[in-house]
Amino acid sequence: MARERKTSRGGYRARTGRRSRFGAAVALGLAFTALLLVLSLLGRTELTAVNDELFAETAKVRALEEEQDKLQIAYSGTVDLSAVEQYAVGELGMTRSLP
Repeated sequence: MARERKTSRGGYRARTGRRSRFGAAVALGLAFTALLLVLSLLGRTELTAVNDELFAETAKVRALEEEQDKLQIAYSGTVDLSAVEQYAVGELGMTRSLP
């Protein structure tokens, strides 16, 4: 049975359940907090996946840079500068400038 309370005009009205409104607010707050927690966990999971992918790609880049260095060393050993100079002077008519 709801309790009645007097209004400012002198009449009586049934008291609405403050507890039920408070309980609903608490339930809504808990639901919102749970939602935020779930979204936070999902965001952290996605961030971890992206971080793992970044780590793998960084390792690939390092391996490719090492391969590039090896190929650069191998290529620089194949070029004979004296042959290039002879071709430039003999075929192209270039002259060597001295510093």
